[in-house]
Amino acid sequence: MKPSVLSSRLLACILCVSILSCGKDVIPSLDPLPVFPKTEPEKEKAELHTEFASILRKIYQSPEAFHEVQATIWSGYYQDERVLLKALLAPGTHPLYTKDAFQNFHITKGAFKEQFDQLITGKGFPLLHQYLEKAGYTPGQDWPSGQSQTQELAAGSFDPDLGAEDGLSIYFPYSENYKPVMQESGETWLRATLVAADRDADEAPGLEPAACPANDCYTPVTVNDEYCEANVVHIAGSGAIQAVPTSTGVPSTINLVMIGSVKCRNQYDHLISFTGNGGGSELRFVRADSYLEQNANGQITSPKNVISVNCSRKDIRKQRWIEVNAIWDSNWEADNPEQVFAIYEEDNEGSRKLSGSIQAKIKSLTIEPIKYEFSVQTKDDIIRQLGWKRNSFFAYNQGGLNNGCGLLNGFTVYDCQLPVAYTMPVRKQ
Repeated sequence: MKPSVLSSRLLACILCVSILSCGKDVIPSLDPLPVFPKTEPEKEKAELHTEFASILRKIYQSPEAFHEVQATIWSGYYQDERVLLKALLAPGTHPLYTKDAFQNFHITKGAFKEQFDQLITGKGFPLLHQYLEKAGYTPGQDWPSGQSQTQELAAGSFDPDLGAEDGLSIYFPYSENYKPVMQESGETWLRATLVAADRDADEAPGLEPAACPANDCYTPVTVNDEYCEANVVHIAGSGAIQAVPTSTGVPSTINLVMIGSVKCRNQYDHLISFTGNGGGSELRFVRADSYLEQNANGQITSPKNVISVNCSRKDIRKQRWIEVNAIWDSNWEADNPEQVFAIYEEDNEGSRKLSGSIQAKIKSLTIEPIKYEFSVQTKDDIIRQLGWKRNSFFAYNQGGLNNGCGLLNGFTVYDCQLPVAYTMPVRKQ
């Protein structure tokens, strides 16, 4: 073999090992460097998370309290494998506890609150005390909803998490790995490795449980995605959003277009985040058009539809297809020539602009170019943005595109070489 050929193959092998780990599940984050709190409010929030992790360490000496936390997360009431502290401290009034997905675990609710209230009434945990005082929480009573009964009746609905969008929460990454074992054997897992979200990073120090009579012995470890796949990990941090069922109702129409299956290949958020922006990736699929509509300046200034697709870290790590089947356009009319299609990952801060022009049917019933411009909330670059022409979409949506991605369930797979791949099934009635 010639030396140059040998060198080339050796280099290729080295690249395979270092970049791809030769077949292992290695999904890089877009920003691998840790970010630490800099401002005083950020530092105080990180310290609050540290206190929260400390009190969890004490609470989890109770198997019943730990079991309750596991069940609330597995209930799926919140997106992305989380539960708000506010919910755990309102077992008598929070609707999470009435869901079949929680009650199917057949555990006694309120064990967590009982342990928490005993600990918080003593000395210590000064930042937690301040946090609870601002929220109006009184030990022995359920966490207040933030709405008076009159407001609830006037609004016609009950928001149990009002004012807690950035509230303290527990994040259990890769929780699905452990749920089947619990359901089949009744195993309660009395212990979990605890991590305080005191940075934005994909790796951080944690405390792994060790055997001792009091169930309060821990060993320092380094926690990352690989560790979370093999161990129960609870991250004490902030932020949780209630899961909303995806609308899949099919109206009477002839050209209904859906977001069918989605696969994400990048971890857009850190595993651990003091800003409440960690965990899985919150993808948003945008549609905008100007069919028979335009503003005073002849522009599109807001999307018509935004579909939420939340990918867990395991979904991304394993590059799994997620079945979404949500309506992107309930009827793509034959004389609507082009629509805006975009994908971004939603964050709790940051802004990016979507802008360009598409062909549109305007009020004079002529087809003309029309500009669009609006902002979305993300710290990352826009994942995908294009003007999707109706003729080409329907011509190639069930094959013939030759983009190298093939078909899934009979429909073309789009953008399989980009961070997010997807299908867009069409239903004709």
